[in-house]
Amino acid sequence: MAVRAISVLFVLLIVIALSIAAAPGNSQPLQSGNSQSAQVQIIDKYTSPNSAIQSLQGVSNPAFRAFVSKVLEHVQDRLGGHTITFDVNTGATAGTLHFVRIAVVSSGDRIPANETAAAVPTENYCLLHSPWAEIAISGTQTPRISGTFFWNERQILQDQAILANLTDVPSAPREALPRSLFEQFAQEYANNEILGKPAEPSTVQRPQYIPADVLWLFRHSPQSTFGPFSTAADATMRKIAQRAAGFYAELVVGLVDQCLKFPAVRHEYNSILDVRGIIHPETYDVK
Repeated sequence: MAVRAISVLFVLLIVIALSIAAAPGNSQPLQSGNSQSAQVQIIDKYTSPNSAIQSLQGVSNPAFRAFVSKVLEHVQDRLGGHTITFDVNTGATAGTLHFVRIAVVSSGDRIPANETAAAVPTENYCLLHSPWAEIAISGTQTPRISGTFFWNERQILQDQAILANLTDVPSAPREALPRSLFEQFAQEYANNEILGKPAEPSTVQRPQYIPADVLWLFRHSPQSTFGPFSTAADATMRKIAQRAAGFYAELVVGLVDQCLKFPAVRHEYNSILDVRGIIHPETYDVK
């Protein structure tokens, strides 16, 4: 009898404990989709070479800041309103978004190394490669978007050069030109195209050609030598970048949507001409 009483008491204690655990005030909340966060990392080695950019407001280049802002706004919408965080200590449960700026020309002759895309999760259902973004998406009901979005000023110019039939090379380098080489190109262009002066023999090795992206920039800069032509080209690039921010944000968001709409596919876009089904590059004028 004593053993039976102890057994009954033990069962009653278990029932009471389970009842308390199931009470509303003691239940453990489930992690909802909106509690997830996508981690953002912004890299601009041309304006912040030695420090991480901790916020959108910390992006000093206005065109790059506008590009990042527009892309984040749209990606957050695709993530169902998940939190976007710049805190590197926060677990990036909804993905990691890298934004990288590459200038046309550096301020000196020391240039950052050629930029590459950050690693993406190995388990994913969509991969996309392009000159503007490298994207991987995993998850189905709650997508996890990871990738690197390149604000490459040389690619902006390269795309225009392709549309103008100046070149058939689809992608530009992911590194800036050294300042001294850019100055050489600018002087060569001013002498030959504006002043009509033939190149003079020199013992110094001269550039054999001007890259298509830089040539397009020079041709759409003020054709004047009242001041250094390279200064005019720098100013033109700043204006072009400002006009291009919205277009390239639309482009990379369109690439993200391609992955979301057509999963289980490896997407590859090599040229601005390849994305006509996503955007209409011919109707966009950055000049």
